[in-house]
Amino acid sequence: MSQPDVSQVERIKEQMRRDWSGGAAAWRKWNPQFMVMSRAATEAIIQTAHITAGMQVLDLASGTGEPALSLAEAVGSHGHVTATDLVPEMLMVTEEYAR
Repeated sequence: MSQPDVSQVERIKEQMRRDWSGGAAAWRKWNPQFMVMSRAATEAIIQTAHITAGMQVLDLASGTGEPALSLAEAVGSHGHVTATDLVPEMLMVTEEYAR
């Protein structure tokens, strides 16, 4: 099986950015409800991964910040969580809630 060419991968990533960027406003609007609905899954992640104070955690595809923000609470002031996402507009919501 051949590897996709770089330009094809970049086109797919750009399309994904456009799609998710267009929905960022809706994610911002519904984020409080989403955080409540996903709380059990976040707790399962924290318990299963044995997240404790002082740890460093990487959250890939963070979206609007859950579970990154809950992970930040779990690692406390001596820990660190890095939230990443392909779509800057989604991370802007994460930054708002982090403040």
